[in-house]
Amino acid sequence: MRPTLDEQLRGLRGILQGSVAPAVVGDYPQETLAGVIRALEMLEQRVALVGPFLAWDNAATFALLRDIAVRVPMAGLGDPAAIESGDLAALDAENERLRGLLAQVVPVLAADSSLADLHAATVAHLRARIARYPYTSTGTLPTR
Repeated sequence: MRPTLDEQLRGLRGILQGSVAPAVVGDYPQETLAGVIRALEMLEQRVALVGPFLAWDNAATFALLRDIAVRVPMAGLGDPAAIESGDLAALDAENERLRGLLAQVVPVLAADSSLADLHAATVAHLRARIARYPYTSTGTLPTR
């Protein structure tokens, strides 16, 4: 389908760079606009990675939670959600749900030495998630 998401982001970035930026005056507004343009460029370059990342993270987080639920009581896990690979909103909503469940159980894992293996598996999962996360910082926006 045209325009694609990355084409739309590229177009918006082009409008900001070509039409808006030359008219912006003042250091703070110029630096802020430059930060927004960098963020759009990063999104444009990585938008195709979001769906696969969320699908991987949902599957990995669900598997981890399933392992945890064998030894730690956990409500709300249910069955893995069947989501179309292109449905980013549904993938993201499921990701939020699963990460919320994981956040609830982390203090239990950290406090009980008999669950040290599950705590270590959780830390390893979170590190893998950070390493795979498709978005990167493009610099900070200026402060007033």
